[in-house]
Amino acid sequence: MSKKYYPLNFDLAGKRCLVVGGGAVGERKVKSLLACGAVVELVSIKLTAVLERLAGEGRIKAFRRGFEESDIDGVFLVYCATNDGELNRRVFEAADKKSLPVNIVDQPALCNFIVPAVVRKGSLLASVSTSAAAPALAKKLKKILAAAFDEGYAPLLEFLAEKRKIIKAEVDDIALRKKIFDALIQSPLEVLFTSDGASPAALTTEDDDFDFGEYKKKNPAVIKKAEKIYIDIRRQFTAGGRV
Repeated sequence: MSKKYYPLNFDLAGKRCLVVGGGAVGERKVKSLLACGAVVELVSIKLTAVLERLAGEGRIKAFRRGFEESDIDGVFLVYCATNDGELNRRVFEAADKKSLPVNIVDQPALCNFIVPAVVRKGSLLASVSTSAAAPALAKKLKKILAAAFDEGYAPLLEFLAEKRKIIKAEVDDIALRKKIFDALIQSPLEVLFTSDGASPAALTTEDDDFDFGEYKKKNPAVIKKAEKIYIDIRRQFTAGGRV
């Protein structure tokens, strides 16, 4: 029977994360960590051209040498991506001994966390895992998820996030807030943003942030309709749309 993993989403912004191994796999891990705002430290004698560039630009701190156990001091998370079995075990044991999240790529037995297949649409993060039992199946399921979530979910989430802040600031009654939130979710907003008439026209890749401001400029008609839906729902629950 496969292990039962506990799903978590880490906030890595500003947190030191260590990557051991400067090859193609290490490069992918570095880029994914940077995309989440992590402070990346890399230990490897050799680096890919991309990693050399990132180090030269000061976007990562690279130590061009072998791994030392002190490298994990003060870090939040550890990745190891090498083909050296002995080194992989050393990194795992050093990190696990200090109760740090550690992942030795493609070696589930030397991991205390695994990474799911991920689909990003702006703030939407959908993930699927087979608990390391069949990674190839996870990749297939990822494609299904990617097809299921239209690009329009990125602006939809940003719009809902904006309105949620307003509602929380203006509506003191928690039960009433919930009714308004639920009504927004059940409203035509989802269809509006995911219809063919809307043009996401923004960054929704894993490495970039969705630009809602740019979306608003390119889709004024969609935003106007969305605002009307929001105002109508507020008026259903509050006099004049305010509390």
